[in-house]
Amino acid sequence: MSEPSKVGTFFRLYLVTSRPYYAFVTGFAGWAGIAASQAPLSWRMVLALLMLFTSWGINQIVNDFLGLEEDRINAPQRPMVSGALNIPAALGLSAVLMAIASIIAYQFSPSAVGVILIGCGLNVAYEYAKAIPVLATLVFGVMIALCYYFGLLFMSPLLSWAELASPQHLTLFVAIGLANSTMTYFTYFKDYEGDLAAGKHTLVIVLGAKRAGQVGWFMALLPFAAMLPLARTLSWSALSMFAVSFAVALYTALRYHYGPVGARTYFNLKWNFRACILFQASVIGIFQPALGAALGAIGFVAVSALFKVHTRHPSMEISARNPVPETSKVQP
Repeated sequence: MSEPSKVGTFFRLYLVTSRPYYAFVTGFAGWAGIAASQAPLSWRMVLALLMLFTSWGINQIVNDFLGLEEDRINAPQRPMVSGALNIPAALGLSAVLMAIASIIAYQFSPSAVGVILIGCGLNVAYEYAKAIPVLATLVFGVMIALCYYFGLLFMSPLLSWAELASPQHLTLFVAIGLANSTMTYFTYFKDYEGDLAAGKHTLVIVLGAKRAGQVGWFMALLPFAAMLPLARTLSWSALSMFAVSFAVALYTALRYHYGPVGARTYFNLKWNFRACILFQASVIGIFQPALGAALGAIGFVAVSALFKVHTRHPSMEISARNPVPETSKVQP
């Protein structure tokens, strides 16, 4: 294989490992913070969004590296697990990209760099938090919710601590965190056997797949319960968006309730991601109703398209079709 071909293959595998369909999770979480800043459209905003949408993929490389042990069971076809992706080079590229992002952020908002550093630390802590039930889901939720404050601080770097800790900002931060905690809770179903073999203690492992599927209904309600303090202040358009998001969240819980094991747990991810990004688009809609509605519709369709492309990649084909054997024991 020629050198240009090797380089091209490396970047393709890096992109596959970054899971492009997840970009909307960090992207929309940060966009909510940008919308809350009430800043007008500018190149500064475009730059912030570029950093937010790429942040998931850059950090996913680190997450996959730390989770190699369980992924050898859960997803042996992933480029990093199979050895197809050069691990040192991938980690090096992610480190360089994060350094560039931090330097750029510092030029606009030094405090935003602190958010980046905390987020990177939580990404590492997340893998080890899986040893403690509930903690991993909370760590993940806080990590993604920090994107809200990154977007807010990047556009409004002079906000005081009192303004950042206002009831509105804290409520939205908690709600976005719970939406992402719920999202990652549902992702644990597909990883049941690998996490169990690796000694992880996620909620799905502790509860057992069947009972965890029932608890999924409660998890789906959490982000909406967190929004109740702001309910009276929301417009009818914002409430309508949250209603649509709520319906998708309940449908996601239904799918995991009746399909807690087997290949369905992988393909249910599409609805899981949709529920999360629709919730975050609804938060954007609080400040910019038309934009929130448009982003919700675009994200809903784009997640499905990107997920389909991802599962068709040769390195993902087997794991996508059967990530967990259908014969897996469903714990009572």
